[in-house]
Amino acid sequence: MRRILLSLVIVFLTALPATAQLGEDHKAWAEGPVGFLLTEGEQQAWKTITDDDAARSFIDLFWAKRDPDLGTRENEFRQEYLARIEAADAEFAENDIRGALTNRGKTLLLLGVPAEHAHSGIGEYLAQLYRTGRPPQARSSDLEAHIQMQGVSFKLHQGRADLWGYTLDQLPSGIEWRRKADMVNFAFFDHEGSGIYRLQLGIRKSAESNAVLNATPEALLLHPEMQELPVFGLLPEFAPASSADLAWLESASRLDAAVVVFEPGIQGSGVATGWLSLRLPPETPIGDALIGRLSQGDEVLGTFRAPTEPLQGALGAMYEMTVPVPGGISVLEIALVNSDGPLHSERLEIELNSEAGTFLTQVFAGAQVDQRPDADSRQPFVFGGYHLAIRPDGRYRSGENLALFCLLTSPEGEAAPRPGSVRMRWYIDGKATPNQPSQPIQFAPAGAGTWVWGTQLPLGALGSDNEYELKISVRDANTDLSRTTKIPVLIIAE
Repeated sequence: MRRILLSLVIVFLTALPATAQLGEDHKAWAEGPVGFLLTEGEQQAWKTITDDDAARSFIDLFWAKRDPDLGTRENEFRQEYLARIEAADAEFAENDIRGALTNRGKTLLLLGVPAEHAHSGIGEYLAQLYRTGRPPQARSSDLEAHIQMQGVSFKLHQGRADLWGYTLDQLPSGIEWRRKADMVNFAFFDHEGSGIYRLQLGIRKSAESNAVLNATPEALLLHPEMQELPVFGLLPEFAPASSADLAWLESASRLDAAVVVFEPGIQGSGVATGWLSLRLPPETPIGDALIGRLSQGDEVLGTFRAPTEPLQGALGAMYEMTVPVPGGISVLEIALVNSDGPLHSERLEIELNSEAGTFLTQVFAGAQVDQRPDADSRQPFVFGGYHLAIRPDGRYRSGENLALFCLLTSPEGEAAPRPGSVRMRWYIDGKATPNQPSQPIQFAPAGAGTWVWGTQLPLGALGSDNEYELKISVRDANTDLSRTTKIPVLIIAE
């Protein structure tokens, strides 16, 4: 009978689901220097965390609750606190205890660098504090003499005091200070001269300093009611999208006749600039804002609500904007809206490689070219003072010109024309025309580290009965970097 019961117990235990456990880094998180910031409520909440995913969510929200500016991606408080940890570790290590976990380290972490800082013998400081005159004197031969003074036992010759003073405006704003004194004093005593300093709690003025430390974690909690991480504005010049705005990303339908494209524009180290173009059919109501959300994996990188005005063209209204996108695979969701609600939504999967070196965009094609002499190359589809209304679907009217532009960016090079070459080849209904030799070109300066090349080709000789494709390869002679683009051309019958 005992064997049967034991077998049942073993089967029962092996059938229980495995429970997730905290990794080593998370197990020690609250016992580290960051633990000084935990409020009592957070300490209890942390004890309920049992897996790494929950721990990461807790820690992210922990820092966000202390962020002085939720409108920016940087958390200035976290950056400052981590810098203080590094400074405390370097300055206050005591034997095998890291500096950030000592009494002085904790004070530095919570309150920062004191306004006043001094060193003294313990006896001299206590005599001054209690106004007792000179401290006791010992014979010069009695170097190890211990004395007691105002309840403090220390070596008379070796005992050292490290004295810090904070002005009231250095304290977190949530701390109430009722004393008339204009300075909060901290006294750290090394009783034996061994380099181990302890905050004094039993001497005059010590109660105030300890009360300040105890009150600081709550005072530094700027957003105690926060339950979700803030979503940052993706574009500095525009506000992040609201919850109601983001709901339109899900509720708006896609217009089949819409033409949308997202292509790399100016490249930079770490982040690539993408150009968005959305063209809607002429009968579509006019939109006045673009709502957007950029995600990478499960992380929302940012949102935006950007006012927009359409560029009116022969084939419909066109909406454009520039969006910064990190390297790798991202998802951009957009919705065009007006006061009546959403008009069109789009979900784009983007793969960009942000490059710090020379970068050549694809050749963009269109027909409508406008002068914008004051525009820079960061604006969408602007090439050296000219704006191109692109035609990604390749539809053109008879008699229009095919305008072609591309940008070259490089961290090196003088603001002078750069040599290059271009090779073009037409395909008619999929069949190649005779190959043409490369032609020399010049990339013209278009701003700091930016050059532009462009040309126009007449389309009058092309008929509406055929489908055309232009294969064009552009090359930078300085770096031998080249880019090939295939451009569709379909002549619309009048």
